[in-house]
Amino acid sequence: MKSLSPSGIELEFLSLSTFDLDHKSADGEPLNYVLLMLNFFYDMIRSKKDSDFIQSMLNCFLKTHYDAIMKEDDEEGTLKSKIKLI
Repeated sequence: MKSLSPSGIELEFLSLSTFDLDHKSADGEPLNYVLLMLNFFYDMIRSKKDSDFIQSMLNCFLKTHYDAIMKEDDEEGTLKSKIKLI
């Protein structure tokens, strides 16, 4: 990702949004990808490495996937709780 231009990074995040996040599959696969990415951001922030790069990626990611995260109807609120940690 570091070798990509800012527009390249944004394109990668937009490709994640091609999933139908409203459609619930048995394993919640599209939302699981969002959760995995949030876990990545959380781990990178805790490691205190490349903070500027991670901050810009997180900003782009949240801009792209804000609606899916905020309308999450799962009982545990996993995505929202992960955002609060970050």
